[in-house]
Amino acid sequence: MDAALTLNGAGAEEASLGTLLLSDIRDIFERRGCDEIPSAALGAMADRPWGECNRGKALTQNGLAKRLKPFGITPKMMGPESKRVSGYSVESFADAFNRYIPPTATSHPHSPNKFNYLRENAPRRRKLLRL
Repeated sequence: MDAALTLNGAGAEEASLGTLLLSDIRDIFERRGCDEIPSAALGAMADRPWGECNRGKALTQNGLAKRLKPFGITPKMMGPESKRVSGYSVESFADAFNRYIPPTATSHPHSPNKFNYLRENAPRRRKLLRL
């Protein structure tokens, strides 16, 4: 994506902000454990740049839609009929998550697992076939 944005005249900063945005949105989906989030959910992340990335102001719903458009992601109306809000479904991010951000690690490389007996520096034992 960085190369594509650079060829189209966008800077590396915009590309990295785009991947950071995707990463933060994936984190929101994972923390909430839901399939849909409202457009306003990003503003709740106080420690991220979205509170002031719009010339010192918070990222608006329209600004979010503009930042996600290059990834082929568009908002949709969601929620009950009486309280419809603009938002995004996790399915609409599947391709972008796979293409532009690394998968989340489910375990640390040195965490216990079923292959612990295969330690890096441990001597390997071979079964010898006896004739």
